[in-house]
Amino acid sequence: MRKSIHEIILDGFDLRTELQRIDNLFFDRDTIPTEPLPEAEMCTMYRFAKVYFNKWPFTGTCIDLEEYVSKLNEDEHYKLNFDFSSVYFEDAEMMEIAFGNTEFYYNMYKFIENILNNDADFQLTIQRANLSLFYKMGDVLNVIINHIYAKPIELETLKYILIPNNEEAIAVAECVENLETSKIILKYNHFKTKGDLQAKKSILRHLFTDIEKEGARSAAMKDFCCILNKADIRHNNTGKNGKSITTGMTDEQIEEVYDVAYRLYLMAKLDEEYEDMLKDKVKEYKSRIDE
Repeated sequence: MRKSIHEIILDGFDLRTELQRIDNLFFDRDTIPTEPLPEAEMCTMYRFAKVYFNKWPFTGTCIDLEEYVSKLNEDEHYKLNFDFSSVYFEDAEMMEIAFGNTEFYYNMYKFIENILNNDADFQLTIQRANLSLFYKMGDVLNVIINHIYAKPIELETLKYILIPNNEEAIAVAECVENLETSKIILKYNHFKTKGDLQAKKSILRHLFTDIEKEGARSAAMKDFCCILNKADIRHNNTGKNGKSITTGMTDEQIEEVYDVAYRLYLMAKLDEEYEDMLKDKVKEYKSRIDE
């Protein structure tokens, strides 16, 4: 059966190809004006971001964008300005690179977009310039983000991280009143926390502190608190044999304990959400049937 042109285009997604595409759009293609002048020449997003690099508040100690990119490329999760046809990657490794690269380009895209939209000097320039390739970059980023089941989270203004689209975590984050806690709940799923026991431990401690203030109301939340108390996360309360839960465990086994505790926390918060907000609604709906 013949496929339509639209089906062919949508079915033809290849992650390696799309990562190469956003790489080329950022480093090689002239997509935006060089400066806020009506007849300004077009330049690459890399050149533009390099000029305005110090306006982005998350540069760390890096002096310029070249150093920033170089520092990221020292990490195995990033392959920026890279020829993807030259090296074969296993699927899991490819997915980690996809998260790393896409997170970088998403931050740069939103940073540049913010300058173009909010710098008064650029208003006349962008009205006259052809920004179709720049906006195509945004489209391609959104396609990749959807394909790898990710979600961008804005931790601070113009500071984004990319996390796996964990529906339970997102639902809990949306019902938590404390904005900092909401972001920390999502941050647990960031690809860089995988294998980072200290990062996960710190997040679980923060969640435990919130529960101490509110009190553990459900069995699942009490189990969460028990694990943190007995696994040398919040307190090191050993059992009768003088051992903690994690005594003698490998790092991988300890990480599994942390992940189980995190899932218990999500389950408990969703259960509390049901008790606090949804249970009465369900009763209301049932009563309509009985009238």
